Amino acid sequence: MFILAAIAAAIAIAGSQGEAKTQEEIGKLSKEGGKRDRRIANNRAKVLEQKANLAAAASQRAAIDQRRLGRYIRGQAVAAAAASGVDPSSVSVGSIVGDIDFEAELRALNFRHQGVVEERGLRYEAVLARNAGAYAKYQGRLGQAFAEQRAAQTRLAGFGAGVSSFAGGAGQSGGGYSTQQPQPSYQTENSVANNQTTLYSKYGYG
Repeated sequence: MFILAAIAAAIAIAGSQGEAKTQEEIGKLSKEGGKRDRRIANNRAKVLEQKANLAAAASQRAAIDQRRLGRYIRGQAVAAAAASGVDPSSVSVGSIVGDIDFEAELRALNFRHQGVVEERGLRYEAVLARNAGAYAKYQGRLGQAFAEQRAAQTRLAGFGAGVSSFAGGAGQSGGGYSTQQPQPSYQTENSVANNQTTLYSKYGYG
């Protein structure tokens, strides 16, 4: 019985150790998952930042092209006016040239504004992605800490259960020794009187 109690205690402790290890593995997976999600989020943020840079550069090139196109069209208008015999420095030609310059600049600013809006949106998404990645990593570490705490509690509970099982089994078996104290034998007054009466009768005094 003593050996059986020890075996039962060992099984209880071993079972808790196995469960605790499983919980620790879950914690490690949680931590690794958080790191993986953060890497993915950071890579996405980098891609978004690259797109933002491209959007800014594209809008700048578009604005430059619009101003260049405006200068070309203005030159064509002045040349056409001169070919038709109109003084290029006249008010009418100056008004046309002014309108061309205004439209070219308006187009350039419009392209630049669209690029800035797109750039800001992409950079904002990149910030959100990085924040999400940091939060995922934090959640992974938090999950690991929780799993390790559960593992420690499981080990402690298993150890307590093993000790209780061993103590209970050893108490019942006594390890081969009796745990009950021998009870003294007392003769009551009635038994003594009965005994005396018997003796008296036996020897003729009854």
